[in-house]
Amino acid sequence: MNKILFLLILMGIVACKEDNPVNNNNDKVVYENLLEPSNSVQTIETIDGIKIIIPAAALQSSLNLKITKLASPPSLNDATIKIGSNVFKLELIGDIQFSKSIVIRVKFDVSKILSGITISEGVKGLMYYSGEWQTPNYTLDLANEEIVFLLDPINKVSKNSDKFLSDEEIVFGDGYTTTDSGQSDELLNKMKYFMGELYFEGYVGDDNPRDLGFQFDNLEEESTTKINWNGNKFHISDTSTAQYGYQLTNITGEVIKGSWDLQNLIMHCIIFTDHGTYTSYEDYYVEFNSIDGDLIDYGANLAWLDFHEERKDYTDENNNEFQKAVKSIDYFVTLTELNGDSETLNLTAINWGFDYGSIRFWFYQSKN
Repeated sequence: MNKILFLLILMGIVACKEDNPVNNNNDKVVYENLLEPSNSVQTIETIDGIKIIIPAAALQSSLNLKITKLASPPSLNDATIKIGSNVFKLELIGDIQFSKSIVIRVKFDVSKILSGITISEGVKGLMYYSGEWQTPNYTLDLANEEIVFLLDPINKVSKNSDKFLSDEEIVFGDGYTTTDSGQSDELLNKMKYFMGELYFEGYVGDDNPRDLGFQFDNLEEESTTKINWNGNKFHISDTSTAQYGYQLTNITGEVIKGSWDLQNLIMHCIIFTDHGTYTSYEDYYVEFNSIDGDLIDYGANLAWLDFHEERKDYTDENNNEFQKAVKSIDYFVTLTELNGDSETLNLTAINWGFDYGSIRFWFYQSKN
């Protein structure tokens, strides 16, 4: 049986290993077909609550895809989360070569959300593979009531978590919190707003360095993005759209109270832009070492947390706090012409001498 390498950006393990198989006589096959490479977007949609979107020119070879809706998914040994009814097993058989992330959209049920909490707090995207339930990279589409998962391309350089899976069980589904006790930290839970930016200079595809990075925040009036706090750990899933594209940003980490260090910070950002004559699809995955922070507290819900690292002394290469803060940066961009021709360029080096290289991140209790 073929082995398929999936590079999945995992945001934390939810439960321990389970031994029960992912199949049942009441399971329902909702899709089964051979997919071929195409210069057009391929959309697979069923009436059972799942949609899969394969970007144009993303699929490099033929692939058998089978989707099964599970009647009895594996149990989850976490009393704070319950599994919903839209749980799907994906079987991918073939020589997998993706140049762009595959989007998997699973319906969630607002009636299963506890009274008194928001959709962002109450809905969880879940994934099961290799005998474990995981909380993977996902965002919430509130308008369409869907959990949006990203299955990352195989050609992404891995400094993170390579997983070899047989073409048996990869499961995506809806989950729901059973308690709001995870939001109990008074000071951190009041940090409802965020803003940040990452800037660096890198070499991508040629000998000329280019400015790279992205910004993120939920300070705009129309933003509905929340910070999901679980004690001192946080998870941000933000989707922003513009006239010519969109940005998907997922951030996880933890704030150490007292010292106010920011630890285990991971940022995954995807930016799609339509330039008219071509499109660009950028994918950033960045891990950080511990970042020093400060609590600024003016009382009356006006406190904020400040984290930033940058070059401190431009004449001393050993005093580059930004470089010390970065554990790893993976980046690639796929450029697609109107005729479907595409090219993927990978980050080959970082110019740590760039004067404006920096990571900045703020949490606020108020927009003011």
